[in-house]
Amino acid sequence: MDGLDFSDISDDQLVELARACCLESLRRSPAAAQAMRDMMLSEAEKARIAREASEAEIRAARARETERIARDAAAQARYEEERRTAAHRAASAVQASERARILAEEQKQRDMALLRQAATMVGKSPADISILHCYSRGSMRLIINPGSYRYTRNHLVDYRVKTADIRTVQALVNRKQDFVTFCAAAAAVLPTDTFISGSDYRWPEE
Repeated sequence: MDGLDFSDISDDQLVELARACCLESLRRSPAAAQAMRDMMLSEAEKARIAREASEAEIRAARARETERIARDAAAQARYEEERRTAAHRAASAVQASERARILAEEQKQRDMALLRQAATMVGKSPADISILHCYSRGSMRLIINPGSYRYTRNHLVDYRVKTADIRTVQALVNRKQDFVTFCAAAAAVLPTDTFISGSDYRWPEE
């Protein structure tokens, strides 16, 4: 009987047919009436289950969509945070690089100024001398050397910072006080263990 085709009848006719079937089952016998009731209850239960299943599926689909939206929102938030963090890091790196460049330039200008002043005092080109500020032989020393070798023993000027004792080559003896003033000032601005060689810089031709 599953193959019955009711497509040609209207909804009202379908309802009337169902009502007629129920009345017919009541007239026929108690067994037929009970079978009709069982069938209707069974079909109603099937419809309820189907409806609830459909509603459950809709709720599940909504829950999945809500979860997807939440995941997408969280991913977008992470992306935005990472983008802001990356931009901040990049800006900080640029600033740090600029600060380092400025500091390096300031140190270069300081060192060149000291070399130029020392060179004038010893009567040499800035490219031909070096300055060393270090701890040696029990004291801090500021040394002006000829050439660019850090460990040379031939010093033009050897100044001990703590005691202000100074030694110079014979040709510079008359300017010892000038060298004391210069060396004290240079030692005050140069970090410990600083070696400045004039040969490391480009000097304008005089």
